Amino acid sequence: MPYTRSICDKVRDKSSLILLTAFRAAFQGKTPEQRPLICSEIAYPAGALRVSDFKIPEDAIVVSPGDSLQQILDNEAGHKCTIFLKAGEYTMNKTLKIHSGTHLIGEGTKTVLMFTPSVRTAAIMAATPDMSDVVIENLIIEGAREHAAGFDPNAGRFERQRRYANNLAGISFRSEKNYTLSGITLRNLSVINFSRTGVYISGAKNVKIEACDFTENGTFVVPGPRLQHNLLLQRVDGGVVRDSRFDTSLHGAGVVLDHCRSLDLKDCEIARNAWHGVLLSECSGINISENLIEGNDGCGILSEFLYKGSSNLKIRKNRIRYNNGYGVEAFAVKNLSVSGNCYDRNGKLEDQEHLCPNLTLQMEKITAD
Repeated sequence: MPYTRSICDKVRDKSSLILLTAFRAAFQGKTPEQRPLICSEIAYPAGALRVSDFKIPEDAIVVSPGDSLQQILDNEAGHKCTIFLKAGEYTMNKTLKIHSGTHLIGEGTKTVLMFTPSVRTAAIMAATPDMSDVVIENLIIEGAREHAAGFDPNAGRFERQRRYANNLAGISFRSEKNYTLSGITLRNLSVINFSRTGVYISGAKNVKIEACDFTENGTFVVPGPRLQHNLLLQRVDGGVVRDSRFDTSLHGAGVVLDHCRSLDLKDCEIARNAWHGVLLSECSGINISENLIEGNDGCGILSEFLYKGSSNLKIRKNRIRYNNGYGVEAFAVKNLSVSGNCYDRNGKLEDQEHLCPNLTLQMEKITAD
């Protein structure tokens, strides 16, 4: 259309649309730089494994789709047991309650736990407030209505972001008293597409999260946005989170550590979340190292001050880039060590870190359109 520009000029004053014209710039014979694609080794692979010849553990209780999983768990309560979930979809009409000593293992991506709209609060919870020695590994816990890849990757988001979406969390292991839960291990576990927090552990000791994928969790259902996340650890004493992926929370953070102590967060991918990548509040003895933290709507890492402040934080050798806020921002942290991090294009200022040693009231700018 050689006369496009002339036509646009004639109707520009009359049209309610803004018409733009563009021209291809001279290429000048330059050869574009060809770079080989290098697969990231951070948090890959993570989540349920794609395994075709999975071996059933010895002495395991084998469960098939259609069996009453909760009844089997209740029958084995009181002593250690290994329950193997064969490939298939397991549809639950009630919250699945886990007893102490339970080892729940699946056949990777072929084993999927689904939950009907009648399930409220959380898909999986502790059967007792003193639950201990629990392992859940190598399966998918699905929060969407269907476990299928749609033709549009954003199609399921529209449903989960609605105010009246199913108000459901993935795993919620909580104790009213501090540190009565203990020995919780999540390994090669995928927890995806929940409207509330994907995994919430509170009041526990010795927590291990290894090679997991907690993605697309946390919308603005009650109690509201920025209160639901991919992973929330609250009052956890001792443990490690490693080789895992915490991506694309719709209205929350990738990882939130609240009143935790003696935890390592390492070799994880924390990306494209709608708030901060990592949010810390009143923590002590936290080591954040060698993670990829990129493309989050807030800061890459934020340590906020509530009433006492955090202490003994080490943030080192992380790759922090393309976040909307600072790469690292911290307020009134005692014994803070930030070193060896690789920053790239965080925020709108040249400064990539904002480390404030004083007590500062932080107010976010809210603009009205």
